[in-house]
Amino acid sequence: LLQAVFAYLSFTLPIAGPVQYLILVPVASMLVAIMFDSRVAFYSTVTVAFLVGALRGNDYSIILASTVAGAMALYTVRDIKHRTQIFRSLMYIFAGYTAAICFDGLQRAVPFPEIGTELLYAFANAVLSPILTFGLLYFFERLFGIDTDLTLLELSDFNQPLLRELAARAPGTFHHSIAMGTL
Repeated sequence: LLQAVFAYLSFTLPIAGPVQYLILVPVASMLVAIMFDSRVAFYSTVTVAFLVGALRGNDYSIILASTVAGAMALYTVRDIKHRTQIFRSLMYIFAGYTAAICFDGLQRAVPFPEIGTELLYAFANAVLSPILTFGLLYFFERLFGIDTDLTLLELSDFNQPLLRELAARAPGTFHHSIAMGTL
C-alpha cells in the first residue's frame, strides 16, 4: 500500500527530477524475504514493481529497474545471519539500479547527464532502503509477534549475559538446553 502511495505521489506531484527511483521497492523485497521466504519475496517484488509501473502511467523503465533492484536486494538477505548484513545490500541494490538504468537509457538514447541524475536518485534509494528495512523489521517483528531467523539467531548467541550465567552456574542444564535448541 505504501509503495502504491509513493508511486501515485511521484506521478501526480509536479517535482522536477526522476523521483520514480525514490520509490522504495527494495525495502518491501527485503522485508518479505526476511520475514517469509525468498520465493514469496520475488513474487511480491514483481507484483509491486508492476503496480508501481501501472500507477506511474505504464512506465516500463521503472518496472524493469524496480524488479532488478528488488531481486538483488532480496538475494542479499535470503541467507542473513546478522542484522548488520542488511547494509551489505546497499551496493547490490545500486548495482541493480545501475544496470537497469544504463540498459534502458542506452536503449532509448537518453543523454548521459540525465542517466547520471537517475543514477544519483537510485543511489539515494540504495542508501535509504537498508536503513528503512532495518527499522521496519524490528517494528513488524514486534507488531505482529513474528520471530524471524534473525531474532532466533540473536537469542542463540552464546555471548548473551543470561546464557553465560547459565553456563557458569549450571553447565549440564546449559548443554542440554543448547542441544534441545539445536534439535
